[in-house]
Amino acid sequence: MRSSRVLVVLSVLAALPALAAQPVLRIGGVEISAGQFKVATSAIQMARGASLDQNSVVRLAVDQLVVREVLVVAAHDAKLAADQPKVQAALDKQRAQDGPERFAKMLADSGLTEAELSQLESKRQLIQAFIDLKIAPSVTVSDQEVRAYYDGHPQQFTRPERFKLRMIVAEIPPSADQAKVNAAKARIDAAYQRVVVGEDFAAVAAAASDHASKSKGGEVGWVPRGGLPPELEKSFADLKPGASSPPLKTPFGYFIFKVDEKAPASTESFEAVQARLTKHLKDQKVNEAVQRYAAARSSTVKVEVLDPAIQAALAASGAGQPAAGPGAQRGGATATPPPAPVTAGPTNGPAKP
Repeated sequence: MRSSRVLVVLSVLAALPALAAQPVLRIGGVEISAGQFKVATSAIQMARGASLDQNSVVRLAVDQLVVREVLVVAAHDAKLAADQPKVQAALDKQRAQDGPERFAKMLADSGLTEAELSQLESKRQLIQAFIDLKIAPSVTVSDQEVRAYYDGHPQQFTRPERFKLRMIVAEIPPSADQAKVNAAKARIDAAYQRVVVGEDFAAVAAAASDHASKSKGGEVGWVPRGGLPPELEKSFADLKPGASSPPLKTPFGYFIFKVDEKAPASTESFEAVQARLTKHLKDQKVNEAVQRYAAARSSTVKVEVLDPAIQAALAASGAGQPAAGPGAQRGGATATPPPAPVTAGPTNGPAKP
């Protein structure tokens, strides 16, 4: 079950890499690069799906970046500071999960140095520390609220059939020629033969998989029926526990799945979900409190739009018109859009394992 998380979009904005150094915005004097803005728009699209037009995506991305900088300033005003060993530990964990080569490639592809990634992680930790210290303690959820939610949303506590999976992946790069496709097929076929003759699946995944899950023996964890694309699910849905699927080709590469365990559909009792449901409801209330806090302060934040395309999108969305008066800055317009909700988007209730 995914744990409910506070400020998912803000975490993405603070933690993901910038793709270019050229500033396109200046928020309260802090420059936002084209790459950071692209990451912001990607986070919005990932959270909200394809339901938004591009102008709305741009507006929401600006909103979220404003909220981020408001919270960073608030953290500094509260005399909070990032714990640099903790920041470094987060980077080291990411490097270990990805593997040194993939981590280095991520940095190279993004145009981000490790020092810059460290700075963004510092902001993420500052924001979370401020919320934990100054906002979350005042938020409470009663037992009655938890019970009322459970009784009012029975469908959210019905678990579909689930599969505990491992996988081996031979990636096919997007621009791969036939030779690379053939090489990926040869790798997956060799891995499958090792599994067929009785080698431990986790050991084969650790040695042969191109996916980051190789560090955990290819472990994916529990996946509900319908939780993966149909073309992937059909390869393992009918397998018995302990069985492995033959290689499956997709546009992203070749996959082999192993079903470690299966769990039938079931309904969770109130006692089983009470703790995580309480956390889920508190996270929602904390998000709402953060929205109110940011809304009360963002109107005083100066947002200088330095990129004409962003300026045009804001004007088209009605969030901010090009300024021509004293507030205008050379090379751009000043716009102060209202903060958007800081959650990742509509929720279907507390996440399930």
